Amino acid sequence: MKNMRRPFSSLPCKLICGLFALGVMSFATQAAKPSKADLIVPGSNIGNTFLGPNGWHYLDRLPLPPISEGHMSQRDYLWISGKPPRVHSLYIHTTANAPLDAKPVDGETIDEIRITSPEFRTGDGLKCGSTYAQILAVFPKIRPGDGRETGIYFDRARGIAFEFEGKPDGDSPCIAITVFPPGLPRLATRQQIDDFIKYHPSLLTD
Repeated sequence: MKNMRRPFSSLPCKLICGLFALGVMSFATQAAKPSKADLIVPGSNIGNTFLGPNGWHYLDRLPLPPISEGHMSQRDYLWISGKPPRVHSLYIHTTANAPLDAKPVDGETIDEIRITSPEFRTGDGLKCGSTYAQILAVFPKIRPGDGRETGIYFDRARGIAFEFEGKPDGDSPCIAITVFPPGLPRLATRQQIDDFIKYHPSLLTD
């Protein structure tokens, strides 16, 4: 992968925030109605980062991620913002284009974008922190995952998922939102993200 991005830790704080706003994460206060840069679109994008085979185009807009781990033809990218107990994360999963017969053949397809920042909203105003009841009113077809996906509720046809702390009741707040191509996804869970951080503790101390 040809990439001239500088390491995350070498970028000034203001520039980091600016790049996240250009790509996926933004830490500025947002208006009630999301702009294109703050909009979550099921099956399509979060902010200005889109699903699809042009993954490098969007990854190159972001600082070099502090975690980038590859396995087979797939890769996990993770960024962290803030300090405990207010820590937000951006997670992107990609698959190499070649096995997918996608072009460019040497590129990467973004097939999952997961955020925990409340600065991003759907067109109906749903965000991290929205309650299960509020989400169900807009996405009545969401259903719980199975097995390791405990706490994640999918609308598989529309390509969006909402994660909760276990089985939610009406007042349970959403802790993460993921967009993915419509169909049967493989999604990262909070446990997976926590495991990444556990084995990279400097993320929370640098």
